Amino acid sequence: TTLFVPDASVSVYGGIQPGILNRVLTSEHRENGLAARLLMAYPPRQAKQWRDDEIPSRLEDLWAEVIEELFSLQHDVGADGRQKSALVRLSDDARGLFREYVNTTGAEQAGLTGDLSAAWSKLEEPAARLALVIHCIRQASGESVDPWTCDADSMTSGITLASWFK
Repeated sequence: TTLFVPDASVSVYGGIQPGILNRVLTSEHRENGLAARLLMAYPPRQAKQWRDDEIPSRLEDLWAEVIEELFSLQHDVGADGRQKSALVRLSDDARGLFREYVNTTGAEQAGLTGDLSAAWSKLEEPAARLALVIHCIRQASGESVDPWTCDADSMTSGITLASWFK
């Protein structure tokens, strides 16, 4: 039986030890492009230290409000009554920043080979997606932003985050 899921996507978040990742993310997964589509973080190791710091309850409450606002954002509805994606456009400044990022990433990729070249070929999209996430968070936190136009501030943040993965 074949199952067709229109507009299918999945978001996965989690942790895995480097040795296990090397065993399960085989050469097949690198060759078929799966590995290049994953944003993997491997921050520098730090020694564990006891901390008495606590997140102030007012910040926890503010974050809960932002999450509630994000969940309240709705899809557009088409003429047929079905949900459709809402379109958020780039401001001219954001488009210019994104163009520069794409061109820089492309120039970097031209000098790479193998797995790194494959990863760089996929690093354009995350910058735009992360910019959209930042844009929505700014909107949900009450910042005065045009909900339908992703601006240069959000794009700069998205590019900064995506560049960290390089």
